[in-house]
Amino acid sequence: MVNHPAIQDDASFAFGSFRLVPNQRILLEDGEKVALGSRALDVLIVLVEHAGQVVTKRELTSRVWPSTVVGEGSLKVAVAELRKVLRDDRDARRFVVNVPGRGYMFVAPVMHEPHEAGMTAAMPPAATLPCLPTRLIGRDAVVPALVASLQSHRLVSIVGPGGIGKTLVSLAVAERFDDSFEGDVHFVDLGAISDPGFVAAAVARALGVAVHSEDVAAELATALRGRNAMVVMDCCERVLDATSALLERLLAALPGIRFLATSREPLRVVGELVHRLEPLTCPDGKRPLSASEAMSYSAVRLFVERALASSQRFRFDDADVPLVVAVCTRLEGIPLSIELAATRVDAYPLRDLLALLEDRLRLLRLERRGALPRHASLWDTLDWSYGLLSRDEQTLFRRLSVFPGGFALASAAGVVGDDVDAVGVMGGLIAKSLVLADDAASVRYRLLDTTRAYAGQQLDVAGEGRQARRRHAQFQLQALVQAEQQSHEQHGAAGFAGQGESLDDVRCAIDWAVSDEGDPELCLALRIAAIPLWLHLSLLTECRDNLQRALDDDRLGRSLAPKEALPLKAALAVVLLHTRGPRGDAESLWNEALQLADQAGDTVYRLRMLWGLPLHLNFAGDYRRALDYLRRFRTVARTHGDRADQLSCDRLIGTTLYYLGRLHSARRRTERMLRDYESLARQSHIDRYQYEPRSMARATLANVLWLQGCPDQAVRMAESAVDDARHADHPLSVFTALGQVAIPLSLHTGDRLAAERHLSEILDMVPENVSLIGSQLVSCVQGIVMVSRGDSSGVARLEQALGNVRAAGHLLRRSWYLCELAKGQAMVGRPTDALATIEDAIQWCDLSGERWYLAEALRIKADLLAKSDDAAALPQASACIEASLRISQQQGALAWELRSAMTRARLTSEDGAQALTDLSATYLRFNEGFQTADLREAAHLLSARGA
Repeated sequence: MVNHPAIQDDASFAFGSFRLVPNQRILLEDGEKVALGSRALDVLIVLVEHAGQVVTKRELTSRVWPSTVVGEGSLKVAVAELRKVLRDDRDARRFVVNVPGRGYMFVAPVMHEPHEAGMTAAMPPAATLPCLPTRLIGRDAVVPALVASLQSHRLVSIVGPGGIGKTLVSLAVAERFDDSFEGDVHFVDLGAISDPGFVAAAVARALGVAVHSEDVAAELATALRGRNAMVVMDCCERVLDATSALLERLLAALPGIRFLATSREPLRVVGELVHRLEPLTCPDGKRPLSASEAMSYSAVRLFVERALASSQRFRFDDADVPLVVAVCTRLEGIPLSIELAATRVDAYPLRDLLALLEDRLRLLRLERRGALPRHASLWDTLDWSYGLLSRDEQTLFRRLSVFPGGFALASAAGVVGDDVDAVGVMGGLIAKSLVLADDAASVRYRLLDTTRAYAGQQLDVAGEGRQARRRHAQFQLQALVQAEQQSHEQHGAAGFAGQGESLDDVRCAIDWAVSDEGDPELCLALRIAAIPLWLHLSLLTECRDNLQRALDDDRLGRSLAPKEALPLKAALAVVLLHTRGPRGDAESLWNEALQLADQAGDTVYRLRMLWGLPLHLNFAGDYRRALDYLRRFRTVARTHGDRADQLSCDRLIGTTLYYLGRLHSARRRTERMLRDYESLARQSHIDRYQYEPRSMARATLANVLWLQGCPDQAVRMAESAVDDARHADHPLSVFTALGQVAIPLSLHTGDRLAAERHLSEILDMVPENVSLIGSQLVSCVQGIVMVSRGDSSGVARLEQALGNVRAAGHLLRRSWYLCELAKGQAMVGRPTDALATIEDAIQWCDLSGERWYLAEALRIKADLLAKSDDAAALPQASACIEASLRISQQQGALAWELRSAMTRARLTSEDGAQALTDLSATYLRFNEGFQTADLREAAHLLSARGA
């Protein structure tokens, strides 16, 4: 006999027409004892204990035969006997399911019920409540909380949208009170009542009170005086006023009666405690889950249990988790939606089911057989709610369907039209659970996806669809224009700070405008107005695709006016640079836009193009030409621009000088830019110049400070650069600050953990905010970090990504990438390739003028030559070291000078006194950074040589 310590003495379980009393080892059917073998009964007890969970064959065997070794055949015999007694698989009844390769699962809904000690098989307790049609899932915390609430409140209302499971929860709560009220617990279904005058009669009938007068409430008060009872008032919304009035009277007259109500809106009765029922929990999808982990989420658990009950072929393994999670997330955790979808797994594989759910109207029409009409399908549920709305509430509800996601109250008022008071009527829809209000400092409202689909259908039925969607598109255009005006007035991106929440609205408006019923002129205006938003959010690919479609759109029946073509071509040049690299087509667009700006006398766009061309040339590694354009930009900015234009020019000049190896000038200009930029308060100019200016200036300054021998200051400056970019909430600036400063500087200083941390942040950005070129640059950086930790696979990653970047013409910082690749090739035993790569880097430095890394490239070449087996290579190595020292001293690059001095000291004989003296002198010029890798290495070398 199996011992069941977890089961209380009075515990029993009900499923279908059966009741199981484990500790009495009794199985009843309709009150009659069922003959069942001992082992089969033990199997049943274990499975029922773990209803809805897979019990492995090993666990079943160890529980049923704890001291005997048996084969799997014994378990199969016991399960077969159990299925026969339960008449499993007959009359569409399913109890025990075999999960291949894993074990068995009890899939029928199970109710855990008290069992009185003196109860006999012939005397099952009489039920005063409807039986729960299915096992309640995901409300383990809710039911006890409501039970506790009813201890201190005589009226508790369960409120929520249709399909959320209010009725099931109310029945589960009522069952907990059955003993407390000695069975005097009653259920009143108000869903079938349309005449408010019948509410009191329905309550009287449920409680067995005879009515002999027209004042039914008074007779109820008289008949129930002194009685302790609990009454569930289900589906109050259809007769809300009459129900509220009746409960007011009964609560005042009958202190022993408690009421549990379900409604789509509160009853607003004195003393009422409102409990809003939330959706079931779904995984957020941010990390992969196993099947067992996913089952800890109630939405997944409900789907799996109902799917298992619907199809013998359904299996839930680790590979199925992403699809099931996607289904539950798409259904927003609404139990009725999940149950309806789960019943279709017998007809559709999970992937097909997920695709079908894209059609919300199809989901709305799915039906559940045998349910009450208002619970049969989501459509019926929403029809029920819609029919209870006032005319203005119905109008507002329909028109809110044009919003694809959350919306502000002001947006609703601006879109729905003047014939409805959106502000005044919204409260009614919220109270009726048709509109949800998100808890946030700035309240936003939303409709559930299925509710939105239903409302959209009603909008079209009412003939309001085209007009409402046009108003929505026009409102989005107006909001974008206002945001850009605010941005210009404040010289920054503040106008777009809150527009990210409206991105889905902008997309929806454009989708409508390009549709057959849309408006090409409005579509063009929307795309132009959305450019600053796309750039602010770094949605470069989306921006590029929309701009190209706008330029290629022939539906206008006319040529684009210069004032229309200019912003489109100017923005397209920007996004092509960042998505496809500095190729010829992007440079041609810069020049076309500059020519249009000159012709139109548009100073704003002229300045932007004069900024964009040198940026393009920097990306292409043509720093000298970039500097020529920047001088022209500076002249125009001083004559026609404002202070922000001039400072942004200084910032890019400083960056270009840094790459040219002119460190002193770069630092002086960048520090001055940052100092003067503070006079512009907390303003930003991302909308003009694509990056957060302070972040990029600090990024350049951090690189310069490190080269000049100020590593601690450099690290702090790099952290500030990243913080500025994050504060601006501008992904492209964050990406640049991390990839071009924070990660390289962490590697330079020997802080690989910081480099790994920064790399992790960049990798999180790749899917959403980084373009194709950006992703290849990320692969370059990732390969470099992998090589730094000794991972040989990083070499192949870096080689491939660097080839792709070069093919796109993106040559910025190419010398650094090549030198890191050479070190990786040497690490994996490819010295010939390493020497060829480092020679390529040195030639690139001379060709492009990218001399900031030339000294280090020469040092690395010397190190590679010294490690070769060719004795003739040593003189070449010495020549490279001397050249490296000379260049680093000319540039004032103390960091490179220290590295070169260390390499020279290693290349000399043990008694190379002059090399050690020079290294010591270089080391003593540092005033900080003594915990960085290079300075620690230098100190160790000097100590080991006795210097």
